[in-house]
Amino acid sequence: MVTRSRSCDNPAPIKFGRQCVGNDREWKTCEVKKCQTDKMAFYASLSNDISRTTVNTPLVFNDVITSVGDGYEPSTGVFTAPSDGLFVFSLTVRQHGYSDDRGYEGSFSIKKGDTVVMKVYPDMHSKDNEFDTASGTSVLELSKEDTVYVVADNRGKYIKGNQAFSTYFSGYRIG
Repeated sequence: MVTRSRSCDNPAPIKFGRQCVGNDREWKTCEVKKCQTDKMAFYASLSNDISRTTVNTPLVFNDVITSVGDGYEPSTGVFTAPSDGLFVFSLTVRQHGYSDDRGYEGSFSIKKGDTVVMKVYPDMHSKDNEFDTASGTSVLELSKEDTVYVVADNRGKYIKGNQAFSTYFSGYRIG
């Protein structure tokens, strides 16, 4: 609340002079503006193909297209919540099927800390030398310093990365 007051004493009104009119006090309620540091968003893709995935190791989405606020670290592939809040994360993976030891089937997970919160499964049923894409979105309530990242659930899978944003990870704060 902001207030102000006035008095008619400089110069003081004299006999037939004009008197002060209107209220001698004014007040108004201040607006509360949301802090700009609440903004957070990132969008990153793989800059190169991954020829053989490693199980349960964060995939490093190192080609950052959008980075607003703190959180996503492109050298590790890990998002760390800069504050408590509600966040949305999306994952798209383009996988290639091989008849060699890399195999066809694979799945990929978004993890919050050590807990799997979402999986995507490209449909590679006996698709030798073909691609398939899978996508998913999750909404997570995070506390400051919680981590979110993507892992391959199977070893040796081939992921397409350097072609027109084939595989990407993104996130943003909604509250």
